[in-house]
Amino acid sequence: MTPDEVVEGIEAAEEGGDVVKVVTFLDLTSSNEYGGEEDWAEAAEAALDALYRLVKGGASVVSSSDNYLKAVFDSLNAWEEEDAIVEVGLGCIVSIASKADKESSKDGDDVNDTDEIPVEFVLDLMKDFEDEQTIQEQSCLAMEGLALWKKRYKNVLAAAEGIKEELLAARDQRITNERNKAYPVRAAKALGIKLE
Repeated sequence: MTPDEVVEGIEAAEEGGDVVKVVTFLDLTSSNEYGGEEDWAEAAEAALDALYRLVKGGASVVSSSDNYLKAVFDSLNAWEEEDAIVEVGLGCIVSIASKADKESSKDGDDVNDTDEIPVEFVLDLMKDFEDEQTIQEQSCLAMEGLALWKKRYKNVLAAAEGIKEELLAARDQRITNERNKAYPVRAAKALGIKLE
């Protein structure tokens, strides 16, 4: 398949409300064969955009939220140099986390989960794009959503080196919209971190 054919397939899948097919295309664009290849950037962004719209539009992700989240992180890893892809990928994390089944992690059962989703990568992206206000905002919202979803995610993020400093920098310097300066504060609260 060519990148243009993949984009057409993504559009058809989104129109049909087929989240699984959109995630399959997302996996393809993030694969070792195509991930990071300039010709495939538009297809990767289209897949993330479609996933974001489907989840925000009410598509059920409860039973597959971990799989979808892994696909988004794989995409972010493959496309970490592309700010537009990073921005929409972080938005996908926020939307998936907001729709995920939080009941299964209420009692802390998930603390020893063995899924290999590197949630601390959100912090790395925040550091890499310190001049991109929207990525700063989306990173904070993603951290908040992940922390409220699973205790294991909360623990990993709260223990990540430099988390407090990055949240302070986002609040005090990087985010200029006064209303959105609350995002780092909300993330810190969800992570159990006190910001001065």
